[in-house]
Amino acid sequence: MIDDSILSMVAIGLTLLCLGLINGFQYAETKLPADALPQIRLPVSPTGANGDQAPLIKPGTIITGALAPLSAWVAKLGQDHPLVGRVWDSGHKEAVLPAEVAKAAAEADVVLVGETHDNPDHHKLQAWLIREIALKQKHPAIVMEMIGGDKAETLASYQNTPGASADGLGSTLDWASSGWPDWKLYRPIADAALAAAFTILPGDATKAQLQQVGLSGLRAVPDYERDHLGLGRTLPARLNSALVEDIKVSHCNQLPDAEVGQMTDVQRFRDAVLADNTLKAAQRAGSAIVIAGAGHVRSDRGVPYYLHARSPALKIVTIVFTEVEAGVENPEDAVPRDPDGKPAANFVWFTPKSERPDQCEELRRQLQQKSSAG
Repeated sequence: MIDDSILSMVAIGLTLLCLGLINGFQYAETKLPADALPQIRLPVSPTGANGDQAPLIKPGTIITGALAPLSAWVAKLGQDHPLVGRVWDSGHKEAVLPAEVAKAAAEADVVLVGETHDNPDHHKLQAWLIREIALKQKHPAIVMEMIGGDKAETLASYQNTPGASADGLGSTLDWASSGWPDWKLYRPIADAALAAAFTILPGDATKAQLQQVGLSGLRAVPDYERDHLGLGRTLPARLNSALVEDIKVSHCNQLPDAEVGQMTDVQRFRDAVLADNTLKAAQRAGSAIVIAGAGHVRSDRGVPYYLHARSPALKIVTIVFTEVEAGVENPEDAVPRDPDGKPAANFVWFTPKSERPDQCEELRRQLQQKSSAG
């Protein structure tokens, strides 16, 4: 009969051998759980930050059901792109699991989540993040760029109504007339927030305020309010130049210089107001999640710029959902950066791209119509 101590030693030896094999394994292909992100592959040697070989997941990482939140992509373009489903930690220059993003978000005072407005996967992932934070017993307020200050009372009243639902919220806000993409894209966010009893708050200024700034620039904002919002000081020249260039490029270099200047003022005003509403929300709820376009959440000149100026001790995490682009396969090349090359987001999460009309052609048509009408 074999002595028990020998069996124990053999078992220990086999365990150590297995651990050694696991720790040296490069995850050539892994059976993912049923709720894993589609098209995620764990390559033997994905491209690292500088073109070097780097493991997608650190050796020894335990893979759990929290690996990925979606069962299927909705956006169609680029589903087979090698970056789809990956999350890039720009500070550490490495790929991380979604669960690590959720953990960082739950520990922050303010989480800014940048989106492409018409990409349904971005909104589904935002909803997943809200649910994950709720599971960690956190209760942040949800601040939405898409809801203006003129909807504050309507929004608050509806959320206090017994049986308030995401469908009802869309109708109450008259979302169909708002100019934003269809409510069905944003409904997952509202579903997750209401289910967790998180308060949804307006992030944007009122329509009247935006119209005034659009016509007269930042001088339309009263002095005391301009100073309070952090708009009393000019944006550093290099950041302002980068903002102007982004506005030009995003409008296909078709806007007259005067309109570019007006849009720059409106962008700064909206960022400052969104920061102000976020600070109020965080003070009220203890923390806040900001749902906004990717340009607004940039840490160099967007909402975080004004948050840091007014509350330097605030712990801020910025997550940007970005659509993959053909030919861009090194995640470092897709990280938004300030003029000095420093990352302007903590995490970049890659998704397929939504199909949409040629935006430059559409803008050209609108400008021609405007010119003819004038």
